[in-house]
Amino acid sequence: MIRGALLAALLAATAPAQPAHPAERRAYVDGQWGQVHVRLYGPKTGIPIVLVHKMVWSSVEFSRAAPFLAARGLRVIAVDLPGYGLSDGPEKEPSADDYADALLPVLDQLHVRRAVMLGTNTGATIVTAFALRHADRTRAIVLDGPPVFKGEVLKTLLAEPEFDRRGRPGGAEFTARWGEVDAMAKGMLDPETIHVGLMQFFQAGPHYLYGHQAIFKYPLEARLAEVKVPVLLLTYKGDQLRAASLALKAEYPRFTLAETPFPRMMADFQDPGPWADAVADYALKQAR
Repeated sequence: MIRGALLAALLAATAPAQPAHPAERRAYVDGQWGQVHVRLYGPKTGIPIVLVHKMVWSSVEFSRAAPFLAARGLRVIAVDLPGYGLSDGPEKEPSADDYADALLPVLDQLHVRRAVMLGTNTGATIVTAFALRHADRTRAIVLDGPPVFKGEVLKTLLAEPEFDRRGRPGGAEFTARWGEVDAMAKGMLDPETIHVGLMQFFQAGPHYLYGHQAIFKYPLEARLAEVKVPVLLLTYKGDQLRAASLALKAEYPRFTLAETPFPRMMADFQDPGPWADAVADYALKQAR
């Protein structure tokens, strides 16, 4: 019992402190492929910000950062993209534009006229496509680690084989995936983050690679030249795609660049307070 109490105290001490905030609310929105699940935080009167997760995660990615955004007065709408989290998915492979259009019913049914659209990693492609297709509904876009890949790297990503998620004796499918992620992260993800990510990976729909395929087929770098709304490139020291953000800033000087000093990956989940402050500072400026 004492050991359990000590463990609980240790976990409480290492978990990111979150501000007091209204309880997370859930909603389902009718979309083109079924229901879309969203998590809602903050006041309904706040500036709306739509958060789009990376693959293969879900809106759980923002569960730590959203309370900080809400505490700054933002109306936070974290979406499970179709086929991920608790959202129904398509039976045929969509395009990035299709995924972008899936966000429109969310805004409509929540009576949001214009929103700041934020995407992390592969989600950055979706919000870029949304801004191009629905500029009148977009206040600004925030791109955290935009996935700009070329040449052989892009070919490798498009040829990624599907992971066998079927049950194996002793839960070997979980340990196999854990090993892959841990090796890729090279110590940049703590065990809790890997654990939560694995839960999202195994919960995703049967066609979990649809999102990757759609995103890596989208010419993100070239299409960014067409974006007319304000753009924030958000990065940090441990961001695997930091170089891409810096290169995009050099290519498109009109874009704003913000950087936090976090030295590991997934700042939105592992260092949510400073990450949320950088996002909120920019989002609130868009209302002035």
